[in-house]
Amino acid sequence: MKPVFETARGQAAHRAAHEWPLPREPYLPGLTKRPDGDDDVHRIAALAPNPTDPLLWRENVAYLAGFRLYGEGFGWEAHEVWEPVWMHAVPHTAERYLLQGLIQLANARLKFAMKRERAGGRLLGIAAGLIEQASFAGGEEEVMGVDLPTLLRDTRLASDMPGRTPEMHYNA
Repeated sequence: MKPVFETARGQAAHRAAHEWPLPREPYLPGLTKRPDGDDDVHRIAALAPNPTDPLLWRENVAYLAGFRLYGEGFGWEAHEVWEPVWMHAVPHTAERYLLQGLIQLANARLKFAMKRERAGGRLLGIAAGLIEQASFAGGEEEVMGVDLPTLLRDTRLASDMPGRTPEMHYNA
């Protein structure tokens, strides 16, 4: 496995995913102003390659940017950049299930930020099921740089802590 910075394309994608300015505030439906669609989040989402190649995840700006957004508390925005990556993944594959699980974790983070604890808890359960499905579909412990057993464990642990979602990252 090549580290993120080993290839020029990986370096460029990492910079593009981490150096653009974050939105001023997370979008919370019904509580804050909705982005107009001509913003950096949507420009990053438009960079998702079609098809999603799970072996080239280090070069996928939208995929990498989703982790940054999620980690900074931007649940809706993480969902927005991960959605085209998920849509461009081959159906019934480990990466497709993983991406769907990541999206549900971002949705759970959004619901918790909106003080909708039950909805967030339900989404954590859905995410755990999808991450488990990714493990079964691929037969690998790591998919697109994500350690599936660790993410599954952390997602299940978060289910026992109201209002919490797991920390997430990819393995460089």
